[in-house]
Amino acid sequence: MRSQFLPRALLPPALLLTVFLLLASCSSPVELVGPDDEGRVLGAIEHYGDPARIEVPSHVSAGEPFTVTVTTYGGGCVSQGEVEVSLSGRQATVSPYDYDVRADRRVTLPPNTICTAVLQHFTHEAELRFDHAGPARVTIRGQRRPSGEVISVNRTVLVQ
Repeated sequence: MRSQFLPRALLPPALLLTVFLLLASCSSPVELVGPDDEGRVLGAIEHYGDPARIEVPSHVSAGEPFTVTVTTYGGGCVSQGEVEVSLSGRQATVSPYDYDVRADRRVTLPPNTICTAVLQHFTHEAELRFDHAGPARVTIRGQRRPSGEVISVNRTVLVQ
């Protein structure tokens, strides 16, 4: 008789373990990124309610290069970094990066070092080119401050 009750007693913990493992394997809908060893961070394109400042032409000529401009925000310990571009067909992804000296593992700041509370704007430019006519999508990846959440802003370009 006792053995009949044992599977029932184990069922809830087994069920809980299964649910836990399934939930643990799911990814969060919010992507957060941290700095690399050199303090390189994905640029902040939205800052405390300030909207993303992105310039993308509405029309471009096929096979001709054009410029996308993205503004990132930083403070006194942040300096402008580079831009990475990924291009495939009529889809481009632009990712501006900046450097935060507080996150640079190669640098040891002296005790009591402070960063000035100045808001800096960094202008990042990326050169793109679409070879085929039709609508194309430009996705700009960056961070939203203060949350650090990774966001994507999409713009459509008509390639003629």
